[in-house]
Amino acid sequence: MELRLVAIETDSSTPTTKAADGRAAVESAAIEPPPAPADRFLAKATCEYEAGQVEQPLWMHAATQAGGDDAAVLAGYLRARATALRLAERRARDSSSGRRSRRAPPVEADAGASVTDACAASLDGGRQQARRSARLRRWWPAAAALAIAGVVGWTFIARGADDTGARTAGASMTTPAAGTAARAPAGVGQPASAPAAAPTDAAAQRAERESKVQELIAAGNWNVLVLHAAEWTRKEPANAEAWMHLSVGYANLRQNEDALAAAERATQLAPAERELWKNLGRAGLAAGRPEAALHAYQQAVARDEHDAASLTLVGKLSAELALLPQAKLAYDRALTVSPGDPDARCGQAQVAQKQGRGKEAEAIVRDLRRGGSECSLADSPLPATAMAVPAPAAKSLPQSVR
Repeated sequence: MELRLVAIETDSSTPTTKAADGRAAVESAAIEPPPAPADRFLAKATCEYEAGQVEQPLWMHAATQAGGDDAAVLAGYLRARATALRLAERRARDSSSGRRSRRAPPVEADAGASVTDACAASLDGGRQQARRSARLRRWWPAAAALAIAGVVGWTFIARGADDTGARTAGASMTTPAAGTAARAPAGVGQPASAPAAAPTDAAAQRAERESKVQELIAAGNWNVLVLHAAEWTRKEPANAEAWMHLSVGYANLRQNEDALAAAERATQLAPAERELWKNLGRAGLAAGRPEAALHAYQQAVARDEHDAASLTLVGKLSAELALLPQAKLAYDRALTVSPGDPDARCGQAQVAQKQGRGKEAEAIVRDLRRGGSECSLADSPLPATAMAVPAPAAKSLPQSVR
C-alpha cells in the first residue's frame, strides 16, 4: 500500500472560532454568565446613594431638569454624580500623576476600593444587582422627599447655595464617601435653634433700664431720657412703662403733642393701671387738651374711687368746660374722701358762684381764709405742676406692666 501526502486547504480562523463557540456553549449550558459590570463610577454613585450620601446641589439640579418626573430625578442624579466622580479622579490624576506613580498605585486601581463592600459584592453577581435595583425602586420616593426637605432648609441657613453648589460638590468629591454619608440627607435643612434668653438676664436688663431711667429723671437729663426711653420702646414695644417714661421726657422738653401720644400708647397697653391714666391726664393738661385730660382723670377715678386728687381735677376740668353739675358732684365726692380739702372746698365755692349761689360761695371763702387757705371766686388756673408731667414712681406699676 502506498501512502501519499495530500494538502488540505483550511481556514485558520475556523478551529479557533469553533473552539470558542464550543466553550461558550458549554459555559452557557452550565450557568448563565453574569452581566458585564456597569460603569464603576455609576456603581459608586449608586452605592453612595444607598448609604445615604446625597449631594444636595446635584440633586436639586436633577430635580429641576426632570420637570416633575420622579423617576427621572434619581436617574439624572446618579448620572451627574458619576460624572462628578470621573472628573474628580481625572483632576487628581493630572495634578499629581508623577508623585502618585512613585509612592502609590494609580487612581484607576484604587477607584473600586473606595466603593463599600456591599457595592463591591453587588457588582460580582446579577442577582445582588437585581436586589439592589429593587431597593432603589422602593426607597427613592422617600429619599427624594427627604432631599427636597433638606434643600428647603438649606436655602434658609445658607443663602446663595445654588451659586456655590458646584464648588461644594467638587470639594466633596475629593473626600471619602464615609465621611459625609451620615450628614447629607438628615443634617441639611435643620436650622439651629437659637438659645433662649435666660430669665435672669431679662430681669437684670429690666432692672438696669429702670435704674437708668430714675437716674436720668433725678438729674433732669430729659434729652437723654427721651433717647433712652425711645430705645426701650423699640426693643419692647409692648412695654407700657417704657412709653410712660417717654411721655415724661417729651413733656419736660415741652414736646407736648409727642408726650400726649406716648401717654396714650401706655394706657392702650395697660388700661387697668390708674397711674398711666393720671399720667395721660397731666399730658393732656400740658398739651392744652382739657377734654382729653378730663377723660383720663375720669378713668383714673373709675379705677380708684378714693383718689381725692383725681376727683378734684375732674371737678376743675368740668367747671372749665362749663359742666357745672358734673363739677359739683366731683367736688362733693372729693370732700367725702378727704373732708376739708382746701382745693375741693375752693372749687365748691367757684361752682356755687357760677350757679348763682353767691352767699354760699362767700361763706366757703371766709371759712377757708379762717383756716389759712386762700381762695378766689374767679376761675383759678389749672395746677402748674401738671404741666411738667412728673414721673410716677417705678414701684407704682406692677411687674406685668413693665
